[in-house]
Amino acid sequence: MSTPGYCDLHIYRGDDFRAEFHFAGPRPNAWTDGAPINLTGWSFAAQWRSAPDSEESVDFSIDASFAASGEVAISLSESQTAALDRDGWFDLQAVKSGETRTWVHGRCLLTKDVTR
Repeated sequence: MSTPGYCDLHIYRGDDFRAEFHFAGPRPNAWTDGAPINLTGWSFAAQWRSAPDSEESVDFSIDASFAASGEVAISLSESQTAALDRDGWFDLQAVKSGETRTWVHGRCLLTKDVTR
């Protein structure tokens, strides 16, 4: 995989947030999805930033419990999303055997809460 996937995340301020990603290989034909990529052994990290080069960041929690079947989830707690005050950017990176790879990236679109 040379080009990361793109996905916008919709985050509601003050709520717990979770996004699940399912990674699969190439589709063998137009009627079949590709086989899940075994992500066992990769170490994952993801961050929110107000701009890609911003020093300000928030670390996502990572759940790679189902990495063997190509699934990785990222999450932010209620207190983390409550502290966000604007849209931002994220990416999900992984390292294995010295190779660093960005698997997915995109915008974090924040909806400000009303009830507090």
